[in-house]
Amino acid sequence: MHVIAPQCSPGELSNIYSALAEIKQISVIKSDAELPNGMLHNSILIPNLVRDFTLIEDLANTLTTHGFNTQINYINKFNHHYKDKHIGVYITHCNLVGSTSKKLSN
Repeated sequence: MHVIAPQCSPGELSNIYSALAEIKQISVIKSDAELPNGMLHNSILIPNLVRDFTLIEDLANTLTTHGFNTQINYINKFNHHYKDKHIGVYITHCNLVGSTSKKLSN
């Protein structure tokens, strides 16, 4: 899974990576990519090859539990491409909303 969060502080990024570390079925790749044009909300982009919807729901629920509300979209909506079954997590807003976890201090 690729994490794209160019507007997040190091503390906010730490919160994101800590949340994702709770999901054992994935490995996280930090990315310096830009957010796609038109992406206004935190999003999980999945290719059509990904059919493990339980994993996607776990991912969305984990991010939401940690204050990063997300939307799930298929990749072709934003014209981004990943090889194989790679998933993209795009964080457009780093401010935590309704978090049940402790925010790290910066």
